[in-house]
Amino acid sequence: MVEMVEGLLQNLHLLSQGTWRTRELLAKQLRLVAPYLPPQCIRQNILPILHKLMAESSFAVRKSSALALATCFRHIPSLKERKAAVRIFCLEWAYSDLCWKRMCFLYCAEAALQTYSSVLFRDLFADHLVPLAHDPISNIRVRLAASIPRFAPACHQTDFFRDVLAAIREDSDLDVKAIVTGIGGRIQKEVN
Repeated sequence: MVEMVEGLLQNLHLLSQGTWRTRELLAKQLRLVAPYLPPQCIRQNILPILHKLMAESSFAVRKSSALALATCFRHIPSLKERKAAVRIFCLEWAYSDLCWKRMCFLYCAEAALQTYSSVLFRDLFADHLVPLAHDPISNIRVRLAASIPRFAPACHQTDFFRDVLAAIREDSDLDVKAIVTGIGGRIQKEVN
């Protein structure tokens, strides 16, 4: 059995070097099988593959990998190990000098929001969203502004959420302003 798993993992590494379509499909498949993988395999083998896919790929592969990463984090049963893995990811990606890494962080946070409890989402991801409200790249702020209503059910009563919302409402970018128009109603709808 161990030999089969080792062979499979070698094949995954080979697939991670294929065309962008192959890498995107690999990320999607890893997201689907994550609930069935042993936690040790996720930590030691799958997370490094997903980090590599996110760092060396096209937009479609990065997004699929970010979604798979959120799912893999969720299936690490040890809270201590999960927090450590997410913390490393957040520090590297949410605070990166590269805007595409910060965007991948947002995709991962959005995916986590769909599968994590509100408490777990707040505990692992929420604080790392605050600096993105002041990001120098408007596309990051636009994406964050568009996501705020989805984050509201998990975070609407927190100080960090109010800080992010206030910063986004004061943003001077026209695209951000367009998204923020009527955001209070969308937030209330999501919270209800």
